[in-house]
Amino acid sequence: MSLPIRTTKKAPAGCLIPFGVIFLAAGLAVCWLAWSQFLVKVRVVHSWVEAPCQVTQWEIGIEPTNDGYQTSPQVAYNYTWKGQSFTGRTYDHALSTRPGINEFEAKGAKAREGGVVCFINPLNPSESTLLQASYTVGALVMGVGVLFAGMGGLIAAGGVVSLFRRAVGGSGGAGRGAKGCLGGILAPVFFVLFAGAGFLVWKLALADQPDWDTVGSRMVPVPAKVVASGVSTSRSSGKNSSTTYKAKIAYQYKYNGRLWHSGWLDFDRSTTSSSNYSKARDAVSRYPQGAGTTAWVDPVAPWQAVLEKQAGTRWWLWLFPIVFGGIGVIGLLGWLLKVTALGAALFGTRQAGGSRD
Repeated sequence: MSLPIRTTKKAPAGCLIPFGVIFLAAGLAVCWLAWSQFLVKVRVVHSWVEAPCQVTQWEIGIEPTNDGYQTSPQVAYNYTWKGQSFTGRTYDHALSTRPGINEFEAKGAKAREGGVVCFINPLNPSESTLLQASYTVGALVMGVGVLFAGMGGLIAAGGVVSLFRRAVGGSGGAGRGAKGCLGGILAPVFFVLFAGAGFLVWKLALADQPDWDTVGSRMVPVPAKVVASGVSTSRSSGKNSSTTYKAKIAYQYKYNGRLWHSGWLDFDRSTTSSSNYSKARDAVSRYPQGAGTTAWVDPVAPWQAVLEKQAGTRWWLWLFPIVFGGIGVIGLLGWLLKVTALGAALFGTRQAGGSRD
């Protein structure tokens, strides 16, 4: 009685090519976005000349909207270039972003201490800016694009090689199923993306947090007025889309004879965000537009103020860098051990080509 001969299904020749092309196209699109929207403009401003200036106005405009508010920097500064006097009113020429309330107030406090410089276009000295935007944002976006494009190029190249070997009679990846065709190359791609996502969440949302135990212990209560309040809604794309509701609340208060503004509800340093609409709605109901309330102000840094001296829900953001970063780092280390001689020595994971009896 003869036993049936088992054969291994071969992956389609060039099965990596479409995946690689998708990654490559996405990466190139992100690179173009980073270059055109960030890096070119920042590069222009970095070619301008630095000069001392005198700030005469530094105010944050807060315009109430249906979903909370939007900000606009209102600045004015005087400077001299080659004997001529000019007045500038541009906060950030390169990025033209709407600044966060507390970030803007912190920069204003430093500007009022003196020693402010602005950046002047030497070819048109009436054109200037207070901020010389850094390359950080553009570099991060460009890095993501390069990662996708590079991995996509490698994947597509692997598919072309596989297709060529199959065409000339080689194995072209014979003995490997479609899953194996993708797994060996796509695995490190996803692990790197996971690790990168974890790092970005940590950097953008969690890094550089104040010591709220110390700050909270010295905060003092002052009368405040809510100038804007509303629920912002954002919906993610995709088949399994979800909706996030955010309570955006801005308020003003006086401290040491100066009017300040803040957009922090609690020690999250931002507004409460949740998939539960009622939670955001409740926060807005507690602080409706025009209402008088109490703000807790840090006397050392008066731009740091909250309406509620408590930690919000941001603690759960730590799950992202821990889970995503952990999966990425551990998975990448495991993949490296699997494909290197060290992995072979430790686990016997590398095997010579050919069949095993």
